[in-house]
Amino acid sequence: MSAVSEQKVDKQQASTIGVKTALAILDKWGASPEQSQGILQLSRATWYKLRKDPAMTSLSG
Repeated sequence: MSAVSEQKVDKQQASTIGVKTALAILDKWGASPEQSQGILQLSRATWYKLRKDPAMTSLSG
């Protein structure tokens, strides 16, 4: 596997772990969907997609 491919895999794994962690923390705090969307600065549609499948996220940059 090339260094570029490994970096993409690592970014994907990092973003998935980050989303799962953020959603878990917000759940533990008892944040409403609207509050979570605001804190994470996500649209309603994106927030629900991430709740269903956190692996669909990607980091930019």
